[in-house]
Amino acid sequence: MKDGRVHVIHSDILGGAQHFIGTAYLAKWFYPDRFADLDPHAVHQRYLTGFQGIDFDLASEGGTFVYP
Repeated sequence: MKDGRVHVIHSDILGGAQHFIGTAYLAKWFYPDRFADLDPHAVHQRYLTGFQGIDFDLASEGGTFVYP
């Protein structure tokens, strides 16, 4: 908040087997220059479809797990 930046993240992607998804979002938020080529949304989508076998499109279904 100090720099006028507020980020919100759902606890479901910070713990458990899917913790790497939350870590990807945090890395991108806090170190955007170091992780310029990282796409946390793509990592999250691949986890859902490729590893969980869930037919859910984060972009079109309105899955809000992080903001912004």
